[in-house]
Parts: sequence; structure tokens; C-alpha cells
Amino acid sequence: MLFARALGRDCEVTEANSGDEALDLLQARQFDAVLLDIMMPGSTGMDVLQAIRSSEALSDLPVILISGRQDSHDVVQGLQRGANDYVSKPVNLAVLKARVHNQLALKQLNDAYKSKIEELREAKEMQERFLRIVSHDLKGPLTNLRMAQYLLREIAGDRPQVASILDNIDTTLNDMNELIRIFLDASTYQPARLTPDPQVFDASQIIRKVVEQYSLAAHNKGTQIRYEQSPLSVYADPRFFSQIASNLISNAIKYGPVQSTVTVWCESQDDFAQLCVADQGPGIPQAERARLFQMFSRLSTKPTAGENSSGLGLWIVKMLAEAQGGTVGVDCPPEGGSVFFAKVPRDIARGA
Repeated sequence: MLFARALGRDCEVTEANSGDEALDLLQARQFDAVLLDIMMPGSTGMDVLQAIRSSEALSDLPVILISGRQDSHDVVQGLQRGANDYVSKPVNLAVLKARVHNQLALKQLNDAYKSKIEELREAKEMQERFLRIVSHDLKGPLTNLRMAQYLLREIAGDRPQVASILDNIDTTLNDMNELIRIFLDASTYQPARLTPDPQVFDASQIIRKVVEQYSLAAHNKGTQIRYEQSPLSVYADPRFFSQIASNLISNAIKYGPVQSTVTVWCESQDDFAQLCVADQGPGIPQAERARLFQMFSRLSTKPTAGENSSGLGLWIVKMLAEAQGGTVGVDCPPEGGSVFFAKVPRDIARGA
């Protein structure tokens, strides 16, 4: 009753007359803290403490031991068994109240922490389910597009201009199918599960094909793609490298102004090849650059001609580059525009 009077203004206090009664109450109701006298009839305080720490549901429950001054050995033993704090008899009620409030505050922080972890876990599971569903659902429409492309090729006959457009469509469909396969293989979103197949190849050849692939989209927006082609041997996964180039060039067209220029080049940076794509947009605000390569990231900059944006493109670039030991980044010159870059290993010694 003494503790109830001391804490009753701030807490709802329930008393148990024995260790067994205390365990029954803990099983029947939810409590925020336990004041536990070491010496009790029936089950001792140590027995109750051990039962609390052995229970998954009660393992985080704050326990404050109450002991006589001569019980220092028992206090040490209790703390070693998982008690959070202790007070000595005769009990100073002000000290008891302060220690109870401290443990309640710590429990609130711990509960909030656990709740946030659970929210993040659920969000991660939802993202994984979303990507799996989207990847599977895209296969049907892509198959239909493939059939339509074959039919159009038969109808168009030998007209070179149409054949070139259909070739670009075919390349795009192949890349989309490959991207779906990659993400289905790594549905947990863990870059470590993406297994690159590194090969030595000329980066300029893949970049040129990607530039050609996006030439029609650029033309429709009045955008010129200027590719400064220069042979550069890299040791990387050509599928991953092609997707990196595709996403960077697509983003530059999408976020660059109408009637502007996108510049693409690849250069040596020590043991890496750095693919750079520059646009003439407004640049990225300094405060938002840290979120650029995050999954589903949405910034204040928007596509300039009403294009759609999933918030995945740059995150994919980051994941594919890092899976090969590379890095990504962005430079925003003072005069405006953005230069996005991705580095991949340039030689076998570095990439092995």
C-alpha cells in the first residue's frame, strides 16, 4: 500500500502478495514495470525474475528489485539475471519514484524503437511484394507488344525507316524482359543477391546502342543526344552496364528541358570506367541530393513533359553499379544542369 500511495498519482499500481500471484497477474494483464521484492513467500523474487526473463512476451519488461541492505549479493545476482535497477530498504519513496519513472521512459523509447523496426520490416515486405507483382504483371503486356511488333514488321515490309523504329522497339522489349528477370532473381532487394557475370567488353559499343534506342524519344521532345564516343575496355556485366546507361540517359531526357542537349561520355578514372550523362536541367537542390539514389525517392524536380516517374530508376543504377564494385554520384555545376555518373571496374585485376 505504501508504494501505491507513492506512485498512485502517476501510475496505476497493482499489488501481489506472493511470487506466484505476481506471475499469475503478469500472465493475465499487461504491465509497464515490476517492483519485485527479493524475499517473498512462495516463489522468491529471483524465481519471478527468471520467469519474466524466460518469457518472450515479458522479456523487455522493466524490473526493479527491492532488497534489504544486507542483500547486496542478491542484488548483484538479480542484476546479472536481467533486473533493470534496484532500491534498498528502507525505501526512499522519492528515489523509488524517480527510478520507476526512468524505467517507464526507457520502456517507452524501447517500444517506439521496436514499433519503428516493425514498420520498416512491413514496408520492406510490401516493397518486395510490389516488385514481384509488378514484374510478373509486366510480362503479359510485354508479350503482347512483342507480338504486335512482329505483325508490324510483316506489314511494313522493307521500308528502312519503319524497320529502324521496330528494331528500337525490339531492343527496348529485350531490355525490359532482362530487367524483369534481374529483379525477380533479386526480389529481396538485396544487392548482394545480384550476381553479375563480368566480361571484358568495349563500353562505347553498348552506350552507342542505348543512345540509338532513345533517339526516337529524344527526337519527340526536341532533345539532342550528343555522344562523345571513345573506345574504353571495361570488366563488368554487359547486361548491368546497359541498364545503367539506359536509366541514366532516359532520366536525362525525361528531366531535361524541351529543345535541350543531353551529353554522354565514358572516361577512365584510375581503375574504373566512369559513364557520365549530363543534362541542361535546373540541377538538383543541395538538400535533396542525399535522397537521389534511394528507392521510390521523389524530389522537387519533375519530368518536364509530363512523363511518368517510378522513383526506381536511379536506385536501380546504384544497385547495379554497387553489385559490380562500382559507385554512383551526381555533380551539379554552378552554371546549371546535372552530371550523373556511374563507375564500373575498368580492368580484370580490379573487377576480379
